[in-house]
This record gives sequence, structure tokens and C-alpha cells, in this order.
Amino acid sequence: MKRRVILHYMVLITVTLVLIEGLLFFTVNRFYYHGVAQSIIEHAETSVHVYEQSHPEQMVPLHSHARVIMELFTMDNIDLSLFTLNGNQIATSSGILPKNEKKVLFEPKIISGESYFTIEKQEKERTMSVYAPLIERGQVVGVLQYHTSLKRIDDQVFSLYRIFLLIGLSILAIVFFISQRLANSIVMPVKELIDFSERMAHGNFNTRINETYRDELKTLAGTLNKMADEIVQSNQLKHDFISSVSHELRTPLTSIMGWVETLNEDITVEEKALAVNIISKEANRLTLLVEELLDFSKLQGDRMKLNRTELNINSLLFHVALQMKNRALQKNVMIELNGGKKEYTILGDEYKLRQVFINILDNAIKFSKENGKVEVRLNEKKDKLLIEIKDNGIGIPKEKLIRVTEMFYQAHPEKTGTGLGLAISKKIVELHGGEISIDSEEGRGSSVKISLNYLE
Repeated sequence: MKRRVILHYMVLITVTLVLIEGLLFFTVNRFYYHGVAQSIIEHAETSVHVYEQSHPEQMVPLHSHARVIMELFTMDNIDLSLFTLNGNQIATSSGILPKNEKKVLFEPKIISGESYFTIEKQEKERTMSVYAPLIERGQVVGVLQYHTSLKRIDDQVFSLYRIFLLIGLSILAIVFFISQRLANSIVMPVKELIDFSERMAHGNFNTRINETYRDELKTLAGTLNKMADEIVQSNQLKHDFISSVSHELRTPLTSIMGWVETLNEDITVEEKALAVNIISKEANRLTLLVEELLDFSKLQGDRMKLNRTELNINSLLFHVALQMKNRALQKNVMIELNGGKKEYTILGDEYKLRQVFINILDNAIKFSKENGKVEVRLNEKKDKLLIEIKDNGIGIPKEKLIRVTEMFYQAHPEKTGTGLGLAISKKIVELHGGEISIDSEEGRGSSVKISLNYLE
């Protein structure tokens, strides 16, 4: 990954530098070579203007004025040649005409009065030839050729090229060094996060990653640490759940097995009746526990379905309170039902809602103090049916209150239970389109409020 990051940076910078270097080379080339050609062309144009003013009005043969033209149009350190329009050389600044010189073919634009230049490669150096029209009385009568060596200019240009290349290479070296540091700043944290994730994948959830990174990496590190905390917590809850369920199963089974052994002995009729009664209660307790586990399984797979019918909620609460009466009497807890004067009908699953109310009422009794009281109230609030079950028991610590509806969580692990009741109850209420909220103050009791839609 580090190599890819460095490669991407280097490719990007190299392409950018190549484009900039190319632009610089083009600019320097144009400035020097076109500048030389333009200065020669401007000299020729100025000389043509002087030549026309000093030349007699009557046109004469070009040969007769060759010497005057050469003196007027010559430039220092530049060879000058005069040609006819058909390419024959008729004069040079050196005064020597080469023998058997071939005719020069000019570009057509020279006839229309335009100048141009060419650059040629000789054996040891490059040369430039500038062709300028000789104009007389508005007509092109000849061609002036300025010929000069480009060695000095080439040396200057190539020196600039070398400087540009050296600067470019220096920039690449600096960028490479910076990209190394930058790649390390990106790759190393990612590598640490990957290593941490791999340790988590192998079951090591006790280590934590440093959250000193910046921006998104810091958020990711925090998320991974939080995930590890949640997994550790979940594993602990599952461990507690298994221990709790094991205990919940073992207690009634031990009781049943003990009374079964007692039934095999020679006991009185009254003792047999008591044994059968206790075995029946413990069997019912096991049945409820198994049903709770089945409901949990359905919730995990989103397979819980409701059998909705029109249901009188006042009657349902009355029968639940009656069913829990003996349970309350065992702790000298009084259940007070205040159903109001109005009868309320809802569209819901009677069995599931009964399970909700039994669970909440059972918790209220379980955590109530001796000689305590549990109130069940029924009223309306903002077009909703509000059912409140309130106790004056031991309450729930504030830091634990937010988690009491989580799967397996127990605010008071020392009490019996699986930690599933409130979680299942919350899901059932939500499936009915309602809401459940819990208020509690440690040492003063708890209040569970359930809001449901009702039929007018």
C-alpha cells in the first residue's frame, strides 16, 4: 500500500513537472530563436523603407544596385546574400560568389511580401537563415538571406535546459522524500488499525488502539475500540445469561427431582398433595422459562408474529393482577388496580400483551420491599392509552437505567432472572405500535409506562 501511495504521488508530480518543463522549453525556444529571427526581419523591413526613399523613382536592374543594397542591409556578424526571385544568388556580404551554386527555392509566401526563417543542422553547429523580401515600389524584386550561426544561442538555451532539468530533478527528489513521510503518515495508522482488527478477528478483545490519529482515522480507531468494548460486554452478558439460565433451570429441576424422590417414599396423603402441588408449580416455572427463551429466539430472527384481536385492556389488566395476587402476598405486597371509569379496547395480541404485563408486574413485586405496594394505573394521554405500573421498591441506579431493556442485562444480578423479560416486553410493545419507558430512582422505586393506540 505504501508503494502505491508513493507511486501515485510520483506519477502525478512527474506528469506535472513534464508539462511545466515542456512549457518552459517551448517558451525559451520561442524567445531566443524567434527573437533572433524577428530582430533580423525588423532590420530588413527598416532597411527596405530607407532603400525606397533613397532609390530613384525609375526602376533599374537589381544587379546594378547590388553593392548599395549589401551596404544598406548588412548586419554585424551575420552573412547576407542577395537573390533574384528565381533563386539565383547575385551578391554576398563577403563579396565572393560560390561557383556552381544551386538555385534556392523560396516559400511562396515570400512573393506576397512575408518573411520567414529556417534552422538547419550543419556538421558542427546549427545555423539560422532568415529570408526577407526586397520591396521596390510596392513590388517584390528580390530576396535577402541572412545567415548566422546559432552556436552561442544554442549554448545559452541548452544551459537553461540543464538548469530546468536540474530543478525538476531536485523537485522530484524533494517530492519523493515528502511522499515517503506522507505515505508513512497514512499507511502506518492504517496498518495499525488492520493489525488491531486482525487481533479482534482472532478473539483478542482486551487490547485497545491508540486514538491519537487525526480526522477519519481517529473516528475509525474510536469505533473499533467501542466495538471491542461492546463485544467484551456482549460476551460477558452472554456468560452471565448462561449462568443465570443454568441457575434458573437447575433450581426447579432440583426441586422436582427432590419431591419425586419423596413421592417414592412412604409419606402421608397430605405430603403427597403438597409434593404434587410443588412439582406442578416448578413445572409451570420451567414452562415459562422455556417460552421466554423461545420468544428470545424469535426476536433474534425477527420471527415474532402477532395474532391481533379486539381486546378489552381493562379486563386483561384485572386478570393479570388477579393472577399475580398470590405472588404478591408471598412478600406482603399489595397490588392496587386503578382502571378508571372508561373501558378501553385495543387491537392486539392478548397472549403477548398478557406476557408483557405479567413480566413487568412480576419485576415490580420482585424488587418491592416487604409490605410494599404496586400501583397499576390506566388513563389517556394525547390520544394514547397509557398504562403505568409503579412500585416503591429498591429502584435502579441511574447509570444502569439506560440499559435495562438490553438483551441479557440485569440491573440487579443477585436477583433471579434471565435478563430477557424487559427486552422481550419492549419488542412486543413496539410490534403493537406502542412505546415503553422506564423511570426509576434508586431507593424510591420504579415506574414503567406503556403507551398504546386504542379504538374509539
